[in-house]
Amino acid sequence: MRDYFDIDDFLSEEEKVPIKMKIKGYKLGYLEGGTNTIYINNNNNDNDDNDNIQMQIDQDDEDIKEGTKVEVSLWIMKIFVERSYADYERPKILGQKMESDLKADPNAVSLGVCQQYYQFGVKFGIISKDNLLIEHLSNIFSQRARLIIDRALNHLQTDSFTFLRRLSSIEQNLFIQCRQYAIAFQNWKTLNSQNISAASIFTSTTKF
Repeated sequence: MRDYFDIDDFLSEEEKVPIKMKIKGYKLGYLEGGTNTIYINNNNNDNDDNDNIQMQIDQDDEDIKEGTKVEVSLWIMKIFVERSYADYERPKILGQKMESDLKADPNAVSLGVCQQYYQFGVKFGIISKDNLLIEHLSNIFSQRARLIIDRALNHLQTDSFTFLRRLSSIEQNLFIQCRQYAIAFQNWKTLNSQNISAASIFTSTTKF
């Protein structure tokens, strides 16, 4: 069961997905963003240089025409697709180029550009019924996890700031937990190195 207050879960649903409207979107101008500019004649001003007053009107109250392409949050895309309001495309972060780069060398690709990469990808895969995408994400995580764990456990004296910036949030948590275990074990060895002795089973003179 997911944590209701998981911030990564919320943020993953705010990632953008390209859609194409199949119907007219009434009062959905805010999805396109931007403003319309109009000019109003200022007859009460004697200064000829200010005959026109420029005003910007938000598009929030405008309609979206059928066939319009916009980018919306994943949770909005899910609603629109389920109700047949729009078609969708794969976002670039989950696109063919990114997939090819990760397959070629998983550890060379920075996922810092999309901190919720795996959560977003799995949710998109579920909505789009793309099992191959979900399998791809699972494989990539497994391959990258090996390097992350090795770096966390065996390079305690190395500055990891730059390395962490290239990881997704899940990978960062994996690294931090492994590093904490490694430091705790190192501290334990340091504190107990002077008190280690052979277990009694090995020093007993009892014969069987």
